[in-house]
Amino acid sequence: MQDDSEHRNSSESTASGTAASHLHGLPCRVEVRPAGAMGNGLFAVADIPRGTRILEETAIIASPVFSEEDHDLPAFCMELQRLSMAEKKTMDELFYKNSHITTELRGKAREWYRKHIRTDTDGSLLKGKRLQDVSKATVKRFAIFLTNRVQMGMEGAYGCGVFALYSRINHSCIPNAHNAYNASIGRLTVHAIRTIHAGEQITVTYIDGSCRTKKQRNSMLEKWGFVCSCEACTDPSQEVHRQRMHALDQRLAAYSSPMVRLMGRLFAEAAPNNAFEALQDAEELVNLLKGQGLEGMELCKAHVQHPPKPLRCSQF
Repeated sequence: MQDDSEHRNSSESTASGTAASHLHGLPCRVEVRPAGAMGNGLFAVADIPRGTRILEETAIIASPVFSEEDHDLPAFCMELQRLSMAEKKTMDELFYKNSHITTELRGKAREWYRKHIRTDTDGSLLKGKRLQDVSKATVKRFAIFLTNRVQMGMEGAYGCGVFALYSRINHSCIPNAHNAYNASIGRLTVHAIRTIHAGEQITVTYIDGSCRTKKQRNSMLEKWGFVCSCEACTDPSQEVHRQRMHALDQRLAAYSSPMVRLMGRLFAEAAPNNAFEALQDAEELVNLLKGQGLEGMELCKAHVQHPPKPLRCSQF
């Protein structure tokens, strides 16, 4: 995950070791290397054609429930015991957000170890400074989990997990790749949504922000602790387009809502008046998405979510 704090990832040069052990059956087209203010990033070592599956990866550690809260520490502690030392080392190299580490959580971790793990790896009683050290390391790993976890399935239908190599992929509001959890194979997959050239950084979007303004996107990204500096966030001319895309998206959402139709005149100015106007709005939105280079799931959603009901998507 993207990093602009003091906890920059150490520099690994390839997708090897424990991270590679969680990859499955694909040629290695990527490597991890420094990405400036972003910390480390994932880069293409050869041209990757559009539509190519870049990687498929199983989780280092997973939770069957996705929650925005931090009360899952006991379940995390239990899962952590299943990890090998190599997997723990790989996890320790990932970025974490400092705000996830609290004195309260360290206290809860100590209590968990007192109740469930009474002896150290060498058989000695787990107490005193050693207990403090183990608790601190566990809370740091929990912070890494909270920072890097990815929903598995729509709205976390299969829980959430941390994926070693995927966690190196940085965010962009104009991504060149898309991730999705494939439940049939139990792996997170990443596909190129346009041709990615050798030496280019692979990026995904952490948020559903294609039709959001810069201010809205920055607010959505706050939980990762960085401010995006991609072209969409630094080029004022692109922000004008994003504002228009947001307006069109809101108009089409209002037009598609049965509640809005029932409330009638209250939203008359916020939504298209008829199917023809809705089609014009949808066509404009699609063209703006293409112009911004958003030809992945964002464009798909525009076609699927916003077609005027009396018309077919094929008319786009």
